[in-house]
Amino acid sequence: MVDKTCLFTLVDKLRVVWEITHKCNYICLHCCADAKSKGDGELTLNSVKKGVDNLVAHGLGSIYFSGGEPLTRKDFLEILTYAAALIPPKSINFATNGRLVTPEIAKRVSQLDIGNVLVSLDGHDSETAQKFRGIKECYVDAVNAISRLADEDVKVRLGVVIWAGNYRHLEEFIKIGIDVGANNIFFNWLVPIGRAKGNDKIELDLSLYFNIAHELESLRQKYGDKISVGFHRFEQLDDMDENCQAGIKILHIIPDGRVSPCSWIYKVDNHVLSKQKISEASLDEILKEEPFELIRQMQGDRLKCGSGPGCLAMCKAFAGDYLTIDPLYKNGGLWVKKNES
Repeated sequence: MVDKTCLFTLVDKLRVVWEITHKCNYICLHCCADAKSKGDGELTLNSVKKGVDNLVAHGLGSIYFSGGEPLTRKDFLEILTYAAALIPPKSINFATNGRLVTPEIAKRVSQLDIGNVLVSLDGHDSETAQKFRGIKECYVDAVNAISRLADEDVKVRLGVVIWAGNYRHLEEFIKIGIDVGANNIFFNWLVPIGRAKGNDKIELDLSLYFNIAHELESLRQKYGDKISVGFHRFEQLDDMDENCQAGIKILHIIPDGRVSPCSWIYKVDNHVLSKQKISEASLDEILKEEPFELIRQMQGDRLKCGSGPGCLAMCKAFAGDYLTIDPLYKNGGLWVKKNES
């Protein structure tokens, strides 16, 4: 289900984003997780399995593994295999920068028949990609990974963050995706959190937001017969749109097993986190903890105070307050204020 409010595609049941490791082999300028070269405090394989069991018992509908870089965990494919035995494999997805996607890895992923693999590429050429992700070979890593996965009939989503260095080259990304065999391409606006916060060299002026939205819609129509072109939160919201679903249809798990109502809420405010771990306490008990109660209260309060439906995380990221009007709500949000200033 595509929802204009949320940065995620919602499913009928519970969707979980699991940051399976904090370790990464890249040094991206925009990293939301501020990932490191070492993965400290992450759950063991057995604990991850217990966590998956817990989620399945609570009605898990979809799981998306992220990081860090998931493939830095030597047991990651075993984690995928375990999850695929408990829920439909097509409801399992993961993200990668592509560096560790060898032909052998691609073949093993293909055998699992999971939903899709998101491969990140944020530069339309090698030089631009390197500026953003900090690794000289990152462009080649991504292109090779997509090709290897596509050769094994794995569905691949090319993920693009729109930033100051690439927003004039969106059509080029689509052509790259088509050339290397991606099934779809998804664009997201750079959110000023993590390492990106306050970095004027990569942030885009918000006055460009709806111009880029219109361009993406035109590109979607132009290339729709060759590749699926998608983007979240590029449309104006109104009262008919769904309110924030954090902690209801969306959950986020960090590497040590603690749970937050939403990946983006956790990234803008890492205090919104359970004390108990998904591998040790039932999800029902975790959802009764204070952070989840506070988020549920704010979801109701924003409607009562006239802020309308919206994404709590984006309100916090761009305006500093969960209860402000969503930046996209009825053209009364931050984008318009920025344009008028």
